[in-house]
Amino acid sequence: EQLRDHSIIRSEWLDQSTLQLMLNTGLLIYIQIKIPTGDIDKIIFDKYLVGKVPDHLSDVVITKEHLVCTQNDSQVTILNFTKSKRQVFDKISKLEPKFMTDDLCGPSGRRIEKNIRVNRTGEL
Repeated sequence: EQLRDHSIIRSEWLDQSTLQLMLNTGLLIYIQIKIPTGDIDKIIFDKYLVGKVPDHLSDVVITKEHLVCTQNDSQVTILNFTKSKRQVFDKISKLEPKFMTDDLCGPSGRRIEKNIRVNRTGEL
């Protein structure tokens, strides 16, 4: 139902059996696949960001220490994780995130998609 009603702004294979999806609402979805059969083994929803960020996210980058997401209305939200992620399925709340939202420079009143990129080491 979530995939039907909302758009995917990020998809990334974390390993050969785990897919991570982020929806424009801030819902983070982990899907684990059984490699021999291709069947879905486990689906986990992390709703930590839902309601804490605007419903119109345009892009997101997730590293070991940060989660950075941009909105179409010239804002960026940065979560700095104070704890390290121990397992692939660790929820954001377990990482004790520190929230920061800031305005970006640019034309006001226009909704322009903003894309984020991070270097290969994943440092910001």
